[in-house]
Amino acid sequence: MVQQDATEFQMYLYDYLEKTLKDKPLDVKFRQIFYGEKESVIKCCRVDYESGTKECFTSLSVHLQLATTLEEALRSLFKAEDLTGENQYSHEKFGK
Repeated sequence: MVQQDATEFQMYLYDYLEKTLKDKPLDVKFRQIFYGEKESVIKCCRVDYESGTKECFTSLSVHLQLATTLEEALRSLFKAEDLTGENQYSHEKFGK
């Protein structure tokens, strides 16, 4: 018997359901219920430039020990972040 954690079980279950439901009416409903989409946007504060990417997800990792409620943990996960110092992107024409 192989030991698995809940995330691995979820991954195997979703893979199985995707294969089983492929091209069937329930496939769309399954994706509507269990899949989400996260968009990351990078906006330059010195130059008028914005770049974005979208990513599908089936689970989120939230740090509950750093928050008093689940809502607070989710807000923390999706809050804007200022990139400073070594964390900044650099462009050959505009610098950091």
